[in-house]
Order: sequence, then structure tokens, then C-alpha cells
Amino acid sequence: VEAQPRRAFQREPWVEGGRVMAPRLSRRKQAHAIKDAIRAGEFQLEPTVMTDPPKFKGHKRERDRPLRQAAIQQKMAEMPKLIADYRQARREKLEKRRLDERF
Repeated sequence: VEAQPRRAFQREPWVEGGRVMAPRLSRRKQAHAIKDAIRAGEFQLEPTVMTDPPKFKGHKRERDRPLRQAAIQQKMAEMPKLIADYRQARREKLEKRRLDERF
């Protein structure tokens, strides 16, 4: 890596001779130059502490799916009793109507 002046790596443009000058190296070229210098051993990086990645929230339907599945399972377990109650009420209603029609 050729020696670049320190201002080549500045993020903000600098003023030289009353004119705003752009960085001499683009961000991509800066990144390549830094990586090449690290590989060549020209400077060492200090150990860093990695932060935890942000929690992925996902879609609301995916977050609510376990609760919804549990509610469905509970209602399906109650379903035979509901069907039996409905059929019993229907039979009683039909029997009452038949008796009312006779008299």
C-alpha cells in the first residue's frame, strides 16, 4: 500500500486554497487500503468487544402464532362437548315442536 496522506482518509471534504476538495480515495478504496495494511502487518487492530446483534422482531403473525395455535388446540378439545350440546338442544327443540303440533 502506498503511503497516503492522512487527509485522504477523512470522511468529510476539506478546504484547500479556498475550495472544497473531495477525498482522494473513495470509501471502497479506503476500505481496501486499510485491509491490505492490516494483512501486511503495518498496523495492528486493538481487540474490540462485539455487541449483540439486534433482535429480529419478525412479523406480528409469526410472533402471535404459538398463542393462536394454543387457543385453537384448546377450542378443538372443547369441540366434541359443544357438538353434543348442540345436538341435544336440537333434539329437544324438535321433540317439543312435534308435541306442540299434535295438540
